[in-house]
Amino acid sequence: MGSYSLLFSQDYIQIKLIGQNYSAQTIETAFKTVDLCGIQYKTKRFQIIFDDGSVVEIKSALEMNGKIGSCVLEDNIKPVSCTYSIASNSIIKKYKYEESDQKKKINLIKH
Repeated sequence: MGSYSLLFSQDYIQIKLIGQNYSAQTIETAFKTVDLCGIQYKTKRFQIIFDDGSVVEIKSALEMNGKIGSCVLEDNIKPVSCTYSIASNSIIKKYKYEESDQKKKINLIKH
């Protein structure tokens, strides 16, 4: 694992850590068409942790100077505990853990 703080053309994310399975290019490709609905806060960053340990932060609406997702979260909203993965077709998948501790696919991040 290694650190990766470079911002790239999708200036709404920052890769904070590269894990063991996904390269920076794989992560960048997966985020090219992501809808920020439900994964962007007004004034703080939303953190996505992938199943391989990669960490990506979604910039806040405030940091984006008006460039915001279609439905921004209030800062006091606590996200559901989820794990994310990237499928071979570059779609980001989101999983939440049920009380039974079994992974359950709940939806794909909209593209």
